[in-house]
Amino acid sequence: MPRVTPSVGPSRSTRDGRPATPASASWSCQSGHRSAAIAAWTKAVELNPTDFDALFNLATELINDGQGAAARPYVERFVSTAPPAFYAKDIARLRAWLARVPD
Repeated sequence: MPRVTPSVGPSRSTRDGRPATPASASWSCQSGHRSAAIAAWTKAVELNPTDFDALFNLATELINDGQGAAARPYVERFVSTAPPAFYAKDIARLRAWLARVPD
């Protein structure tokens, strides 16, 4: 798994255990190629805006790469649209990040 800041949480596979789409994003994260992972997660979110795992992974990879301003719209979208029944802990973590990081 990619390196992450503990306050945000790790990128992860989909809930059923398959690697998050596209597969290259997971491989890039695991092998330390963060820019390739960010590009792959971005494409995944463009292709399926309701893929909340990809949206979370994109946001956290951007945060962990020091790109907070780029991450903010994805974080805000995740927090406002991800279903709390499945993502409550992730939503709370990213809300805390939003509260700590100025606009």
